[in-house]
Amino acid sequence: MSPNADVSLIRSFLDRVAKRLGAVAATEGAAAGLILATVLLLLRWSSPFSIAATFAVVLVAVGAGVGARWMMLAAQRRQAARTVERVAPNCHNLVVAADEIMLHPGRVRESVASLVFRQAAAAVRVLDVAALFPVKRALTWLLSSAAALVLVLVVQNTGVASQMAHIDGASNTLPVLSRIDILVEAPAYAAQAAQNLREPSRIVALAGSRVNITVKSNASTVVIETLEKKDTLNSAGNETFSGTIVANADGFVAIEPSNAVGKGTRKLIGLSVTPDHAPQVRLSVPGKDMLFPDGNRSLSVNTEASDDIGLASLKLRYTKVSGSGEQFTFTEGEVPLNVSRDNAVSWKGQTKWDLSALKLDAGDMVVYRAVATDKRPGSLPTESDSYIAEIKQIGSDAAAGFAVDPDQERYALSQQMIIVKTEKLLAKRASVSAQAFADEANDIAVEQRRVRAEFVFMMGGELEDAPVVDEQQDMTTLNETAEAEGEADILDGRGANRGRLALVRAVRHMSNAVTLLNETDVVPALVREKTALKELEQAFAHTRIILRALTQAEKLDMSRRMTGPLVEAGRDVHPVPLAESSTRVVALRNVLAGVAELLGAAKPEHNATQHASELAERVLRVDPSAKPLQEIASRLNEAAAAYGKSNTRDATRALETAAVALTEVLRADLVTAPAVSRAFGTERLDGALTDALRSARNGDGKR
Repeated sequence: MSPNADVSLIRSFLDRVAKRLGAVAATEGAAAGLILATVLLLLRWSSPFSIAATFAVVLVAVGAGVGARWMMLAAQRRQAARTVERVAPNCHNLVVAADEIMLHPGRVRESVASLVFRQAAAAVRVLDVAALFPVKRALTWLLSSAAALVLVLVVQNTGVASQMAHIDGASNTLPVLSRIDILVEAPAYAAQAAQNLREPSRIVALAGSRVNITVKSNASTVVIETLEKKDTLNSAGNETFSGTIVANADGFVAIEPSNAVGKGTRKLIGLSVTPDHAPQVRLSVPGKDMLFPDGNRSLSVNTEASDDIGLASLKLRYTKVSGSGEQFTFTEGEVPLNVSRDNAVSWKGQTKWDLSALKLDAGDMVVYRAVATDKRPGSLPTESDSYIAEIKQIGSDAAAGFAVDPDQERYALSQQMIIVKTEKLLAKRASVSAQAFADEANDIAVEQRRVRAEFVFMMGGELEDAPVVDEQQDMTTLNETAEAEGEADILDGRGANRGRLALVRAVRHMSNAVTLLNETDVVPALVREKTALKELEQAFAHTRIILRALTQAEKLDMSRRMTGPLVEAGRDVHPVPLAESSTRVVALRNVLAGVAELLGAAKPEHNATQHASELAERVLRVDPSAKPLQEIASRLNEAAAAYGKSNTRDATRALETAAVALTEVLRADLVTAPAVSRAFGTERLDGALTDALRSARNGDGKR
């Protein structure tokens, strides 16, 4: 063979080697790109790409893999001869020598070049490029990575065909909820970490928490329903819908997708709200009412407070009460406390209270209580039981200590105190909301009615006129001279009703004040209260009030007993009242009937999933706070989910558990029917027979 033929053979062989190496590199690069795309899809498992984006990711990853592998193999392709020598050592470097001579002709003699070409051509003539550089392993990697990618796509999506149909807008099936994510954010003051929930069956949140709902669905609209309202979630694109609710009370969250075809399967999630309880506060020392001979005393006071989340303040407040009759004066204040904080939820306060600073006189008293608030914005303070420190009056004995019901007023109510409270309410009108202002006005109206009731009771007796005392005198003192001078007027009956009329006018003004306070018309109400006080002062100054019995029992006329016609005498027949049906029992019975209907079906209904979910919602609507009903709703939700997966066995098991629990709840709510009583004669016969049998056994010792 001529040298030119040998050179052509060698060059053709090296070209085939370079192409083979490129094909192997491209296959390996494509396999690497598919593996990279699979990893990217797994990383985006929670929020997968759309179909178009998935194709783009796969193409880019494969292109990147092929390009990177070709760049890595560029030098290897340029040195194909060395690659051949590495995999075929029997060539003894003849292919490399021939390649160098072809690249740099003229460096060796022609005879030497011809000899090298001839021997190199003989060596490569017997070599098989496919056997030297097999592509089987690269193809195996390519097929394996492609299979893994397809498996991820099938599991992650509902199917390529349905996805493409959704993109083209040609879907004719009901929508489904692919995924539900819940983010529960507690109020800022609670300092609690947020909860991330995936497909929960129940949400447990602190009162006031924000519940952020994110839904993945192929629906056009997603509706969310709670006990309070129904709303539509906002579409964020990419088949994602989101919305927020505030957890204020126990209930449920129902999520329902819909499109032009109809409504998809409804998802029901229970909602349990944990309330932020008010602080617990008490006065541990002295823990009783105290009576002192004078006001130059000190009082050791210890307080304790606790809260379920965190305390904000702990204070000791007091009200100084001095005066008598309707001339009481009330002075409020606060005593500094040395507060020690064991932790955020448990505080203690101590103080040595110097009562001499209050300048208490005989008969004065101080009503004190501990007040604690928690960190919840807008929360009302919680007060402990109130205790009294009283200065003993001359000639009085110490009364037994008492603790006033915390729901009642903690110090003596009087018309003067009503006026003081009304004035304080007007002073802070600009700093409180309209609702809070109206609530406090209503509370004062309740107290005004209480004071009015006391005087109405007093007016059930008689009022005897008394002389007018001097303005400089106390109402409780009696001017004997004026008493004697006014004796003639008293005997003549002149002015006998002046005191009573003053009381009547005072009571009427109190009634008007109550009406105005209920209407939140506080300024005119204050005028009525002050007018009532003036009338009371006039009544007390002119009269003494003597309480008498309001009514007397009538005496029977013995002469009329057992007389008169007996024609109309007879038994009264009253209609038998029908038993009132409990709405709770009726609702739960209807749910139990629905469960029985699902269990009794020969095969699952086409809408069994929807039916079970609706039953769960009806259970929660009865009482969303009841733990047994929450468990029943959870079992019904499990049945709905099992029906959705065509798992009839699990659905039946969940329905049976729900039916048993419903029966137990209904049995506890229903009143047990009375046992049927037996006739008295039958009871006597049974007793005689029992006695006879007992005697027979005792007589012969045998049964």
